[in-house]
Amino acid sequence: MASILRVNTLTDASSNNSIATSFIAGGSAKVWCKLTGAAQTINDSFNLSSRTDQGVGQTELTFSSAFGSVHFSKTATADFDSSVDNGLHAYGSDGQSSSATPTTTKTRIDILEYNSTNDGDSGYLCATIHGDLA
Repeated sequence: MASILRVNTLTDASSNNSIATSFIAGGSAKVWCKLTGAAQTINDSFNLSSRTDQGVGQTELTFSSAFGSVHFSKTATADFDSSVDNGLHAYGSDGQSSSATPTTTKTRIDILEYNSTNDGDSGYLCATIHGDLA
């Protein structure tokens, strides 16, 4: 039989550090992932059921559990293969163009070349998404 623990605040054993459970539920990442290689293999993730290649520099992330609305916040970072000037040359855009409107179950990350409007594939992609789950 399952048990329910109902508390308002969590504190450490010495009672020096406390945090409200509402902060933990509201402030924790609801999705995160690290993808690597040209095929963007999922190395590790949380609440990510799949990723789909949408073309050069475009990745769609599908969530295991849906968000309560499409108004979630996402942050992404990417890196091109080291053969391209041996440095960081990409960033994750919001990918929320009219052709890639997010839903409560998926969103798209676009990777753009540094100082360019050209899409580009990356050596890795890391993304974190915050919001309220349904």
